[in-house]
Amino acid sequence: YKNEVNNVHLFGSGSVAVVTSACEIFVFSIKTSAKTKERSTPEKSPFTPPSCDILLDSVVHSERNILALLSTVPKGSRYLLSLLKLPRHRGDGPDLISQCKLPPINLFLSSKSKPIVQFNADGSRILFGTTEKCFVAHTSLETSIMYSPHQRQFSSLTLHDRFLFCVRNRTISIYDVTKDDEPIACGQISSEYDKPESIFLFGGRLWMMCSRQLLCTPRILQNLNKVSACGGVRKGARTSSFNVVIAHAFSFDSSANRCVWKEENNLYVSSGQKVRVFDRRDVSSPFLVTANAEITSIFADTTKLICSTKHPNRRSGRIEIFPIDTATRTVFRSVFVRKTFLSSHVMSNVKTDGRLLSVSYSYDEEAASPKSYGGDVQIFDLLQVLDGR
Repeated sequence: YKNEVNNVHLFGSGSVAVVTSACEIFVFSIKTSAKTKERSTPEKSPFTPPSCDILLDSVVHSERNILALLSTVPKGSRYLLSLLKLPRHRGDGPDLISQCKLPPINLFLSSKSKPIVQFNADGSRILFGTTEKCFVAHTSLETSIMYSPHQRQFSSLTLHDRFLFCVRNRTISIYDVTKDDEPIACGQISSEYDKPESIFLFGGRLWMMCSRQLLCTPRILQNLNKVSACGGVRKGARTSSFNVVIAHAFSFDSSANRCVWKEENNLYVSSGQKVRVFDRRDVSSPFLVTANAEITSIFADTTKLICSTKHPNRRSGRIEIFPIDTATRTVFRSVFVRKTFLSSHVMSNVKTDGRLLSVSYSYDEEAASPKSYGGDVQIFDLLQVLDGR
């Protein structure tokens, strides 16, 4: 692709959607059989939502098959959120559901601002903007119900149901987006732990990724629902304070690349060559999976863990697949995918829908030619490209 690939989504038993930095959406299908592979050409004119210019970020809600794009608009410093329905039938393109143009504000308040687009679990609400200036809205994009927290300049945010969790330095702020723009609760993280760099929810717990640690709290969502049911914090009232209790802390190598993947019952966190697998019922003792090289991205479902790795000599490395049984904490002998690029590409994302595997690549800035640009995607049929050690 001429432009950098931002997102690849596999859906509908063989359909693929590729989103580029120019807000282009390429949709094509792949038919697989025991002997042949057939692909409809994705090089036909892509669909670009009206008024979209440069893509900031995108996300797909897999169950609802909705694609969200946050972009700039041409000739101006304004921003646009677009929601599209991905097609259910081969050969169709995406359908535009709605668009919301933000008022003329600056979302990037400093060099630390990072774009963010995130659905809550059921897809009823969407968080969008940047870590330093964000909004929450119903996915109907009715501007009258758009919510923005009063506080600014967070380092990380995550949306769960109607609760927005934000971190700034050592302060965790929790907002109920159906109420006022002040937090319903705030808490401080003890100085004995590193400052959180990113946060996420899993198993009813708040997890915090720090430079050398992974921290998690006890289950807190039930208590939040009680606070909200009692009315939360009204205007003029003092925000509730709480101690951020750390139930478990896990150490990391501060120089290693980290990746996170969540599925319904298990959390996967990689650091360097190792992946910790947590069971939501008991997170105190994760089991380990070790890859053959440093991990650049991970994907997992109920039967397998997929790791893309980076080769020490700057080649793209390999894709290593571990069959796993999380119930018995068993990791089986891994297999590899053949025919991945062996150049200055670095695998930045892997996904699978069962049989098809997509791999997105980015260029190693130090090794790439000055003429190199754009993005590359490979789609594999796992029944035809697996190889042993």
